Parts: sequence; structure tokens; C-alpha cells
Amino acid sequence: MGSRFNGFLRILDLGVRREVIAYVFTGILTSALYIIIFNTLQHFAPEARHINSNISFIIAVVVQYFAHSKLTFRTRALVGGQAVRFSLAVTIGFIISISIIALAPLFQISDFFASVIVTLLLPVVNFVLFKFWAFDNKRVSRDSSR
Repeated sequence: MGSRFNGFLRILDLGVRREVIAYVFTGILTSALYIIIFNTLQHFAPEARHINSNISFIIAVVVQYFAHSKLTFRTRALVGGQAVRFSLAVTIGFIISISIIALAPLFQISDFFASVIVTLLLPVVNFVLFKFWAFDNKRVSRDSSR
């Protein structure tokens, strides 16, 4: 398995390889941040489960935006419509996620398998949306020159 993964990484050019590694690192970082914030809030206000989750999600997404901007795609964070495109990309990912979960019973797909599909598909979809749209350096350069 490891050699196949290394072979895949060799196919990628060095810039994309660095971006993929930074993307994975940022994903792990923001997931850990969500878990820490959510569980800390749950400790103090366990009855506010949904509010705690929303607060944790928003903070994690904001950190994710700045981390992807600086570490993954190396763009300036507050340029033109980049934050709007990022927010729309996250929203598209969210819609894909809830659609898969909602449609799974129609295709007799278990909740577990539907969640696996979301877990495997969403990072790929988000990477493509982030790289070629939200954080596209050519687009960001055009946005900043306006």
C-alpha cells in the first residue's frame, strides 16, 4: 500500500505534492481544533450541544481558511473574493454531504457506508474547489489588482 501511495505522489509535481501534504495537515489540524473546542464547550454547557457544534464548526472553518491560504495554497488571506469563494466551496461540500446522507436510504445504502462515502469524497471535492477556484493564484492576482 505504501509503495502505491509513494508512486502516486511521484506522479504529482512538487508544488502539488507540497499542497496535498499541507492540505492533509490543515485538515487534521482543523478537525482536532473542532474536537477540542466542541468538547470544551460541552464540558461547560452540555445542554447546548447544537450551539456548541456550530460555534466549533465556525471557528474551525475560519482557522481552516487562513491555514489553507497561508500554508496550503500560499495566497494572501484577505484578497478580493477569495473568502467568499472559500465559503461557497465549503457550502457546496456541505450540500454534497447532506445530499449523500439524505439519498442513501433511497439506494439502500447504510448510514455507515454513506458516512464513509462522504468522508472519502468530500476532501477530494474540497481540494479541487479550493485549488482551482477559491485559492486560484491567477484569480487572486486579478482580484487584488482591481
